[in-house]
Amino acid sequence: SLFADHSVPGATAGAFAADGQLLVGTGDGAVHRFDAEGNALGSAQVPGPVADIAWNGGGFFLFANDG
Repeated sequence: SLFADHSVPGATAGAFAADGQLLVGTGDGAVHRFDAEGNALGSAQVPGPVADIAWNGGGFFLFANDG
């Protein structure tokens, strides 16, 4: 799978940035950020499951959830 190298249980959405960073959203509302080498850069919690996630052209990320 796309996220095989990143251990994120419950992953429901993911998106790569132009610089190789990866965002992964989960069914419990967590959003995890990884650098291009797969190192965790941080995470955040949002209300409800993450249904979709994307980067915009400016390098910011957006997500859609059910909360």
